[in-house]
Amino acid sequence: MDSLARLSELAQRFLVERPKELERPSGFVQRTTAQLDGPTFVQMCVLGWMNNASASYSQLNHVVATLDLHVRNQAIEERFGPASSKLLRHLLEEAAGQLLQGQAVETPLFEHFPGGVFLQDGSVISLPTELSTSWRGSGGGPGASESGVRIQARWEMRCGGLHGLWLQDARSSERQGPALDEPYPEDSLRIVDTAYLSYADMRAASQSRHFWITGVKADMLFSDQQGRLWNLTEWLRSLPADEQVVEVWVRAGKRDQVPVRLIALRLPKEVIQRRKKRAKREVERRPRSKGVQRCGRRAKRGSGAQPRKRAWPSPQGECEQTEAIRVAAGADQCREPRALRSTSRGAHALALANRAILEALQAGRQD
Repeated sequence: MDSLARLSELAQRFLVERPKELERPSGFVQRTTAQLDGPTFVQMCVLGWMNNASASYSQLNHVVATLDLHVRNQAIEERFGPASSKLLRHLLEEAAGQLLQGQAVETPLFEHFPGGVFLQDGSVISLPTELSTSWRGSGGGPGASESGVRIQARWEMRCGGLHGLWLQDARSSERQGPALDEPYPEDSLRIVDTAYLSYADMRAASQSRHFWITGVKADMLFSDQQGRLWNLTEWLRSLPADEQVVEVWVRAGKRDQVPVRLIALRLPKEVIQRRKKRAKREVERRPRSKGVQRCGRRAKRGSGAQPRKRAWPSPQGECEQTEAIRVAAGADQCREPRALRSTSRGAHALALANRAILEALQAGRQD
């Protein structure tokens, strides 16, 4: 019942009271005799488009009629403009910042963090190109919208509370804006992705009793207790195959090293097989001609050489990018291949490239 009372209070606030307060500062209403005033216009837009996102002026007029107001479709059309956009944007930003709280969740796991357990993430929503002056998009290929909004939310897991929705241009970074300026309570735990935490943020949070959990990038460098510098991929491959859970303290980063607790869990075999099949499908998919770089020497015309193409996974193992390898394989002799350029990053990617070339060479000899 408390939640219903809270929602009723917010509806009264943002559908009636607040539009009346903002109608004149926004320039939407200039005469006291205006029939289609701020509250009526906001209710028409919210209720009409909530029921039908592509409602026409005639359908919006039906909503206005339920509010005991009879106007022409042209009058509704004339109310849309910069002033109405300003009014609705003010309401959207204020309503998004309201705190909604649900029933508390009692679990011993959360008792160690009396300040709260927070999940924070964001998403980008494309908007019509006409709104690019208000909400700038994040770019994209031909045909992509030039307008978009980035929405970030913070959910408190102990009480089920939504601590604000933050709106910003889609091209803005996740590490900028009001979502990062809002502080976390002391003795709280935040669970975020790697975009929200730099090594400096990790150090500052740990020193001020603000705990955090985040994912690990595949190219992360860290030092073990013996002082050896590891790449995450190399370190995982050095672990025993029967070790299911690894939990060690390391110093993350190459220069600005931060003490962190690194936890790794080995995936079940069925999950690994499923990912390998998905990676194989991505590799076998025919690459686009644009952007595919070729390595090796081209075969001379009339030599009888047949080009062969091979592809391999990126260091992350998900086949995010592929590269075509061209190998000259004659009938009686083969030229030793060499990788002239690799689009993947790191020594591991170069080793995969050389292995793919050797496999292509052996297949040519067998033919």
